[in-house]
Amino acid sequence: MQFPSQGAFLECLCRCPLLQYQSFAELQCAVERILAQEFPIQPTHKVEDQLTGLREQVVSVVRESEGLKIADIASLLGVSVDVAKVVVHPLVGSSLRTEGTRRSTRYFPT
Repeated sequence: MQFPSQGAFLECLCRCPLLQYQSFAELQCAVERILAQEFPIQPTHKVEDQLTGLREQVVSVVRESEGLKIADIASLLGVSVDVAKVVVHPLVGSSLRTEGTRRSTRYFPT
């Protein structure tokens, strides 16, 4: 997140109605709300785009090295095992097939 300059922040506060608060927690909430209105955060990427890219990588990785376990796929992609599970699960049945159960599950191209 790019923080506004001190001058822009003070200008923003001057344009706002009088802030009334009874605790510092209320003041913090009010200032955060004002900053969010004046300086909205622009998303830099979409999660779905990243997942699609990872899914394409999974298919190519499994084609190159058949019989990988989910931990192997995760390490080759550079992600955690939990993220690898989210990426691989929708591909099973369409682009990938499995052999084995639970911890011994291995992935193969279809």
